Amino acid sequence: MSTHDPFSRYGRFRDEPAAAPRELTHEELVRLLGAEPVKNGPTAANHLAYCKQRALEYAPESQPGDAGLAMSSLLQDFADDERTKDSTSVVQHLMLPLAMIGEFTNPGKLRKWILDFS
Repeated sequence: MSTHDPFSRYGRFRDEPAAAPRELTHEELVRLLGAEPVKNGPTAANHLAYCKQRALEYAPESQPGDAGLAMSSLLQDFADDERTKDSTSVVQHLMLPLAMIGEFTNPGKLRKWILDFS
């Protein structure tokens, strides 16, 4: 029989596995990213949404995520398009130091940073 852990951050039993994150629908993804994700799309917003979508693959909702891979993804994708090329300096000068001091070790922090990027 399971014993409830009153200090559990997620309110589940100790031996109960965490629920797997569900896949977002296309409409939810577009709403979350702010535009239709299209590589080198017709607008800068489309390409930015594409960059965010790829970086979010390394930032699951309920886990800390891999800041190094997310930064690498953002840097590579931003450099691919002239309209987002200047954003590489933001990732290098802001996100890298935050990752180095452990800012993205809490679950969801990396994901929130990527989604708030504009």
